[in-house]
This record gives sequence, structure tokens and C-alpha cells, in this order.
Amino acid sequence: EKAREAMRRHLVTGIKRYRALTVRRPTNQDNTAG
Repeated sequence: EKAREAMRRHLVTGIKRYRALTVRRPTNQDNTAG
């Protein structure tokens, strides 16, 4: 149970960081996606 919550939090933080990077550098969006 705790592991699932940790995984969800980790995924959420990763998504937030990914979105922040894409927003800050939209030019590198293709590179990050690839």
C-alpha cells in the first residue's frame, strides 16, 4: 500500500518536472520526447 503511494508520488513529481522542462524549453520538446 505504502509502496503504491510512493510510486504515485514519484510519478507525479516526474510528470511535474517533465512538464516544467517542456514549458521552459519547448524547443527541446522533440529531443526529450524522442
